[in-house]
Amino acid sequence: MSAVIYIRRMKPGISRHTYELDESELKIDWTDVAGVDSCIVDVEIDANAGEVIVRGQVSTDLKLECARCLEPFDMSTVFQLALIIKLAHDGKLTGPESESSDDYFIVPDTTEEFDLAPIIAERVILSLPLKPLCSDSCEGLCPNCGVNRNLETCECTNETVDERLSVLAKLKETDGGN
Repeated sequence: MSAVIYIRRMKPGISRHTYELDESELKIDWTDVAGVDSCIVDVEIDANAGEVIVRGQVSTDLKLECARCLEPFDMSTVFQLALIIKLAHDGKLTGPESESSDDYFIVPDTTEEFDLAPIIAERVILSLPLKPLCSDSCEGLCPNCGVNRNLETCECTNETVDERLSVLAKLKETDGGN
């Protein structure tokens, strides 16, 4: 079910709506998001003369890819949604309310419907961590052999010596470590 508000059909006053969006409706294009299991939008819509106020909560269940081990994992997010849709003649207003913003949208007063899905998709992405991890203790992949350190151990050593300091290592070897 899409998250479309039919502005012209709304009666003045407050109404409650619940939308369930799927992956095809959200169209989240972000590399760490492997899929959307569910997205529930529960909003209260207050329609007045000339504006529509939308307030509510969005709950999502996502499949993400861990930034360290590249394994998929499930994550849930919950965030508040609040926005104002202002109806204006020819989609133009004057004065301090003359520009649209992240939470304030100016649309022509002839607008039939307003789709919340692109706004919700953007907010879902903004609610995610910059570096999604399957767990805080994720050990990631071995940089040498590529094995997932959460599942296996490898014999690789992580001793990388900066070539600029190799002279000091040789000095230490000839001096006996003193």
